[in-house]
Amino acid sequence: MTLRVNWTFSPRLSLQAYAQPFVAAGRYRDFKDVTDSGAARFEDRFDPLANLQLMDGVFTAMNGGTFSFGRPDFNFAQVRSNVVMRWEYRPGSSIFAIWSHGQTAVTDSGTLRLGRDLGDLGRADAEDIVMVKANYWIGL
Repeated sequence: MTLRVNWTFSPRLSLQAYAQPFVAAGRYRDFKDVTDSGAARFEDRFDPLANLQLMDGVFTAMNGGTFSFGRPDFNFAQVRSNVVMRWEYRPGSSIFAIWSHGQTAVTDSGTLRLGRDLGDLGRADAEDIVMVKANYWIGL
């Protein structure tokens, strides 16, 4: 989702806000091993993984050998926003005050629960940047 708001307080003073929240979750199941990637039938390309066990976030499988892989389930939440205040203190000359904000939260539950995921995002570390830019028009 993208949210954008513009406020014009006067011809010389305006505020622009932009926010982009994002929430996603993925859960994987029915793990398979590729045995013949070029088989004519899709079903013949894979073998289901037998004796799949999960311990400490790592799957261990036996299928013509033993191998392991990390749990691929994920939850990802992120918000990016910018707020810009523009003041034209004389014709052609302006000052911009900018605040840029970002937060990201990643977990591995694999289930989408909007309230919990947004709560995790609210508790995540934030990155805030504040900038000021000034322009001065020299008329000759």
